[in-house]
Amino acid sequence: MMKVYIRRLVLICLSLGGMQLLPAQDYLKALNDADKYFGQRISHFSNGDVLVGNSSVEALRTGGGGTVYLTRLDVCGNTSWSLAYHRDEEYMEIKDVIVNEADEIFAYGSAYIGLDELIFLLKVDGKGHILKFQLFEPETVDHFSYSIDLKDGLLMAYGLILDFNTKKYGFIAVFNESLSFRWGVKFTPFESVGDARITNSGGFLCRSGPFLIKLSPEGQWEWGKQLDEGMQQ
Repeated sequence: MMKVYIRRLVLICLSLGGMQLLPAQDYLKALNDADKYFGQRISHFSNGDVLVGNSSVEALRTGGGGTVYLTRLDVCGNTSWSLAYHRDEEYMEIKDVIVNEADEIFAYGSAYIGLDELIFLLKVDGKGHILKFQLFEPETVDHFSYSIDLKDGLLMAYGLILDFNTKKYGFIAVFNESLSFRWGVKFTPFESVGDARITNSGGFLCRSGPFLIKLSPEGQWEWGKQLDEGMQQ
């Protein structure tokens, strides 16, 4: 039987019969200098424009200076704007991006200053202008940031933290759209990869390796399941 532990976290089948296949791709866009970027993530705006987020390969190689990139493409693949967001102190990696109903952009990832590992949230408007940038200290020896989601004015950040006794925990941290921290939880069991989404009821469905865990809107454990090997892909 799978045991699930949750602690508070604080931060300083479809049938194919009769289916007809139709062309779906309206254009193919090759990004310039793609070898300079990694960790690409995409989202979309209310009018169908595409948002692309990337991290800098050069910063990854050197470990110095953090630059993340955001690009807005229109529905025909033309570049509306493309901007770089740079920090001198921190090396940064973007892990996920999302756009709210007001076309404001949220970027989520990890930032490193020497041995200090931080979590960053960047909020910009639909034209790429910075609205807010926040750094958070997870107060653990190590962490990995994975994904974000938005619903009803709340922003969820999901990832892994490694405690000082080397135990792996999943974490969910909840913020409002002004990037003010509301609450957080950490839970086990957890593997090294994962994803999470806010459900229609406002709860959280978390996947990590073979584990599927459902948390309530308040972050309390509701149920957990270990998936069969064939269901983990």
